[in-house]
Amino acid sequence: MLVNNGYIINIQAGENLTALDWAYIKISDGRAYKADRTDPAKRAMLLITTTTTLGDMTQGYAAGIASNWGTALTPGTIYYLSSTAGAMTSTKPTSGNYQTLGIALSASELKLEIGPLVIQPLSVVETIDFTGVDEDGGEAAVAVSVPGAAVGDAVVLVVPFGLIEGRVEWHAYVSATDEVTVKIINNKPSAVDYASDDFTIKVFKTQ
Repeated sequence: MLVNNGYIINIQAGENLTALDWAYIKISDGRAYKADRTDPAKRAMLLITTTTTLGDMTQGYAAGIASNWGTALTPGTIYYLSSTAGAMTSTKPTSGNYQTLGIALSASELKLEIGPLVIQPLSVVETIDFTGVDEDGGEAAVAVSVPGAAVGDAVVLVVPFGLIEGRVEWHAYVSATDEVTVKIINNKPSAVDYASDDFTIKVFKTQ
């Protein structure tokens, strides 16, 4: 592989690395490790160009145009850090974190454009039926499965427009791992009876 107009970094490998691996630099030891989009601390910083074993020196590039690419690229396609450590993909992740790595100029050339790690919220749409909620402080709650949610994460609840009215409160919070509780509090002097409707739940990772 050749990198033109690139910014080269000579660095020690913290694990076995292969040419075309995307790597991050661990702050605690200053070594290169395979990048992982699921962990903000492991966002991609370098493209490794030489296969290296643990403890040996290797080369990485943070900018430039990498040619003689080992596998065929699709010209004009933006590539992203994959969920497989060190790898990249042409498919933009629709949930969780994502990071752009570069754009293919040809089948064998990738222009490195390593972007910031973007943290997307976990998102689900759940049909919930809140019927017969008593007046004057009556409550009801429904637990919804949201894989990846953890206690302490922030939750945004999008309530269907027709269910928004005065003196009716809506709340949502992570009540357990992979679970969000949607809660209604009815402060009206009469009971409320809502038919099934779709609620959108977005969970923003804070840990």
